[in-house]
Amino acid sequence: GKQPPWSDGRYNSPKYLELALNDGKCMQTGAQLGPKTGDVSTFKTMDDYINALVKQMEFGAAEYMAIFNNENDRYNTQAYSQPYLSCYCKGCIERGLDIRDNGSVYPSVHGVGCMGIATVVDSLAAIEKVVFIDKIISLSELKDILISNFKGYEDIRKILIDSPKYGNDDDFV
Repeated sequence: GKQPPWSDGRYNSPKYLELALNDGKCMQTGAQLGPKTGDVSTFKTMDDYINALVKQMEFGAAEYMAIFNNENDRYNTQAYSQPYLSCYCKGCIERGLDIRDNGSVYPSVHGVGCMGIATVVDSLAAIEKVVFIDKIISLSELKDILISNFKGYEDIRKILIDSPKYGNDDDFV
């Protein structure tokens, strides 16, 4: 009750692993969510995949920040006050200020939340090991396996899960 309950959203970094594998398209909906970065069958090295991933993440970050800034800036504190919410936040009544106009004891600090960093690192380690080092499957096969949600590929799922992980003091990762 001493700070505004704002939610700024989250930057879903693992989503860009998927978009880099699928030329910017969502594997569930088929919607083009990111830039076209190429068919993975043409990617010969881990660097090729990383370059596509970086383009997807940069595009996603720019889009995320545009939405974030729009949400934070779209309401004028004078024209869009929150009197009901202000009644329940300590300091607003005492100060005679709205929750959106510095009435709360602790002002809200909006910030970007980057989610899934360890998931991205683990996934990149698994891709590098399984696809480019051990050559168990290709990136195209990985894409198809992911689209099928591992149906019929439980053995590949286990190999990917057993790949080196972030946080285990493994220099490979």
